[in-house]
Amino acid sequence: DSLSEWPADALLLRAEQALRRADWEPMPSPYSEHGLVTEAKTVGNIGVYRTDVSLEVVPFQGGFVRVLVHPYRRYLTGGRSKLPYLAPGLRRAILSELETAFEAEGLQMLGTARQRHQAGT
Repeated sequence: DSLSEWPADALLLRAEQALRRADWEPMPSPYSEHGLVTEAKTVGNIGVYRTDVSLEVVPFQGGFVRVLVHPYRRYLTGGRSKLPYLAPGLRRAILSELETAFEAEGLQMLGTARQRHQAGT
């Protein structure tokens, strides 16, 4: 049975289960009825600030999943600033864990446009 034939809500349920498997707390997206967001999770702490990350996840027909990563620094003083990117080590750790969890649910994360072009998709 091909995932391309699954209804959108079944794909959303699989994405939700994958997020839980990877230790993220999913909830319905306020932006789209076909997506999920996660609670912020601390992924790094160096003393004067910690790095918190939240995710937006949207499954697509064909068993693909688009993941948007939103990293923030939270300072001891209570301030917060958005990071333009995650440090490579944190990015690898987060995406590797997510990729494994999505694959266990029969879903595949969509990469960058360049990665999709190189893969021929």
